[in-house]
Amino acid sequence: MLSRVFLMCVLFSAGALCLAAETNTPSTMNVVIMQSDDQNAQASEIVKSNVIPGELTALSLSLPLPISHGSSPKTLSETQKEDVKYWAFCPKNDEAKSEQGYPLLLFLHGSGERGDDLELLKRYGPPRMLCNAETAETWPFFLVAPQCARNHNWSALQLALLLDHVCKEFPIDTDRIYITGVSMGGFGVWEILATYPERIAAAAPVCGGGNLQKAREVTSTPIWAFHGEADPIVSCPKAIEMINAAKEAGNEDAKITTYPRVGHDCWHKAYAEKELYSWFLSKKLKHETE
Repeated sequence: MLSRVFLMCVLFSAGALCLAAETNTPSTMNVVIMQSDDQNAQASEIVKSNVIPGELTALSLSLPLPISHGSSPKTLSETQKEDVKYWAFCPKNDEAKSEQGYPLLLFLHGSGERGDDLELLKRYGPPRMLCNAETAETWPFFLVAPQCARNHNWSALQLALLLDHVCKEFPIDTDRIYITGVSMGGFGVWEILATYPERIAAAAPVCGGGNLQKAREVTSTPIWAFHGEADPIVSCPKAIEMINAAKEAGNEDAKITTYPRVGHDCWHKAYAEKELYSWFLSKKLKHETE
């Protein structure tokens, strides 16, 4: 009799545990990404995030508010902050992942996508491309696509803080950080290149331009620009001047592709260039010891 009672208690406890496991299971699970691929070794860094590999995920980060002086922000507020929304995408496959982590691609949109609606960023470029399941399946980059606030311009200082956060939060290979941007985002690319040349492994400004002096400061970072020859908003000669200025300053890896009879919206052709992505992945920061 005692044995039967004991057996019933064991069965009841097991059933209770199963029920508790089912009722306490969350509807969404945090993804755990380890820096090390060796499952038998203790991972030194484990990142927990709501980012699901293979899916665009909307995130937000509180950052100092840029203070504008002319066309581009030169400083950050010491007291005011703003919530910067951004899309994040973690690759499903690890083919391009190194021991340090994933290569990162920072995408900067144009002026028409400013505001507080991240869905606007899906109009073109990598965010739109990653809405395609087939593309998302094989995409090799960890994508970061922030949204610039309404009536603001891109701030290199603020974007650097965003990169700092992402590189700390996710397994990123900091020797393989790439940047591309469209129109206003193209200007932002040149701004970042001139401000933080030591952080960017390669850049692709699309229908953008900038200050020629800033272009002369980009003496070694590989640059591949794209522009429509019939662009009525940012003239193609302006983009060519930027590349030539970088070359004259000693940059031997700067080039531009122009599209005849194409206007400002050359981004459709630029981001369809399959060679662009292999070109990015072929670039890596060079250190003095190398």
